[in-house]
This record gives sequence, structure tokens and C-alpha cells, in this order.
Amino acid sequence: MSKLSIRWPAWVRLCSASGRNMMRCFAAMALLLVSGLSFSVYDSDKAGVLKSGVDLSSPAESSLEATPSVAEVSTTREPPFGIHMLDGSSFHKYWNGEREVVFEADFCLLARDPAVLKDLQFSNVRSGVYGYHNDVRFIDHVVFKGTGSAVGNKQIELVPNSTSSARLLTRGHNNQSCSAYSFTLQAVATSDLIDEYGLGGRRQGWLSFKITAQGHGRLYYDQVHLYLDLSIIPVYKISKTRNIVLNRHDIQPGNWLWEDMYFCVYGTGGARYSMTLDSSNSGGKFVLMNSRGESIQYLPSVRDTSPYGYCDVTPSQPGKINCSFISSRSQTCNGGTNARFRAAIPMRNLKPLDAGSYSDIMQITIGPE
Repeated sequence: MSKLSIRWPAWVRLCSASGRNMMRCFAAMALLLVSGLSFSVYDSDKAGVLKSGVDLSSPAESSLEATPSVAEVSTTREPPFGIHMLDGSSFHKYWNGEREVVFEADFCLLARDPAVLKDLQFSNVRSGVYGYHNDVRFIDHVVFKGTGSAVGNKQIELVPNSTSSARLLTRGHNNQSCSAYSFTLQAVATSDLIDEYGLGGRRQGWLSFKITAQGHGRLYYDQVHLYLDLSIIPVYKISKTRNIVLNRHDIQPGNWLWEDMYFCVYGTGGARYSMTLDSSNSGGKFVLMNSRGESIQYLPSVRDTSPYGYCDVTPSQPGKINCSFISSRSQTCNGGTNARFRAAIPMRNLKPLDAGSYSDIMQITIGPE
């Protein structure tokens, strides 16, 4: 035999158990009476199985409709197109005489619709400087190298403030991740530019560029502004030296035997420099020696491109030349030379010696004056 049972809601039991909640319960009951009370008939022998349901309210009696709760929802949409830097936007490099210094950064392009990434325009490449005594830009050119699957092996080279616009057609890709449209940016400072303007010390500058994407009859663009910091370390270099051979053809008026060697001295920014000479045969003296240990003393002297005469070795400082000189801003001295070394021997020093070969290895050292 089946037994009918009515399951009262929990709030009914709560009202009967606690007088303090009576007013709250009556309000809930009134609301329930308006909206309609429903109960279910269960077979106690088959607990938990719903057999039938009866609704005691009529549509006319119910004036309260169920309204779903509405939560305030906010969404953040990505811009239609954007440049995303992957490794920062500030760079500090040191120049120590290298041919090039490269500021490098990685970035990628993202768009809600990858179709707009098929036709890209790199433009408005600008470079400048800021700070005290920073009146000359030091970025020579900028290179965009494609590294992603849609732009791999594609490359654009632009000169800031000059040839600063180029078009790039990509292979197209449905992937909106950075792996498809990634690039490496290289901003290159060259020794030629540093030498041309005689740059030195710390140089601070900036670089900016814009990329425009086109799709569905619309243009989208984004731009990047980078800060660059270059510390230029003073560098000196000697080049174009050669061996000096003295023989009877080098006898000069006044009973002297001498030979000149022209060479190039480069200094960052054309800085002044001093020079020290060292003989491998005897400390403080400059002598040519043969295999038997016999020697000939010679006199070294140096001059630069100035109209003044040669500078001799300072007697109180063995090997120290008693002048300072002006270096060249060009590492090749613009294809020429800017210094001259002379080795001179008085003819009287040769008379008591036997014929043969006499030699010395001389070291030239230059540095700040």
C-alpha cells in the first residue's frame, strides 16, 4: 500500500521553531501564496522517485514572473591591431672601437582578424637625441627581420629620417599568436657615424617607428618609441706601420743617415694623444745591435701633420715623446696618414763599426695626453 506524504519546505519548519523569525517567515509565506505553492506526491516505497506533481495556483492568481538575476558583465576587447614588444624598450650599449654596435629587440604583431596582417607598411622611422651635448643622432640604419612563420626570411632596411617607409606583403596566416608575425628589430650605430661627428662620452637617443595594416577597406596602425643609451669608450689605434731599412741610399745632407715611416693614429672623436717609444735592445736607450753584440745608437723622433718640427724623446723620461698630438677621427685616416716617425744616425757613429746587419724592434704606445 502506498503512503502519501507532503514535504513542507524548510522555511515552514523554521517558522514554527523560532519566533524571532516570524515576521520574516510571514513575508516569505505571503510571497509564496501570491506566486503559487506546489508540492509533489512521492511513493514512500520508492523514495526519491517523482511520480506526479500538482500546481495549486492558477495563472490568473500569479502576478509575479520569474526574472533571472542580471550580473554586470564587462569585457575588454583587444585593439584591432597592435605591436607587442617582447623584451623591453630600453637599451644600453658600449662602443669600444667595433665596426658596429647593434641595439636589438624582438616584437610581434597581433590582430583580431589576421587578414589585416597580409599588407604591412613600415614607416615614420625617426631617430634623435636628447640630453646635454647630444646634438647628433648616432643610429645609422634600422633593420626589420621577419622571424615568424608568416614573415620568415623577409627583411626591410630603412635609414631614419630619410628612406623611412617600406611595404611588406606577408604570406598570410590564420594564427593570431606571436609565432606567426614576429620580427627582430636592429638599430645599428656605426663607427663611421661616430667618427664623422667626433662623438664621445655618453650619448642618449630615441628611435620610433609605425606599422600600418590594411584590411577590409580600413587602415589600422600602432607605433613604438624606444630609448637608446650609448657609452662611447675612448679608443686609440695605430695602423699602416712598416719596417724601416737604413742603407747608404738614406744618407742625407749634414752627414746624417735617416729614414721616415708614415703611419696612422686614430682616436675617438679626434682626441689628443701622447706617445711613448720602447727599444727591445736596451732600456732607456735606442740602439741597433748585430749578432756579436755590437751596437749603433740612433735617435728617434716623431711629428704629426702640424707644420712644426719633429718632437724628440724627453731626456728625463726614457722613451717619452715630449709633445702631444692630434689623432684622426677616421680609423683609416681617410685613406692617408697623420704621423711620421724618423730614425736618424749620425754618420760618425758608423765609422768604427764592422759591416753587417744591425737591428732593433721598437714598440710605439699611444694613449690620452
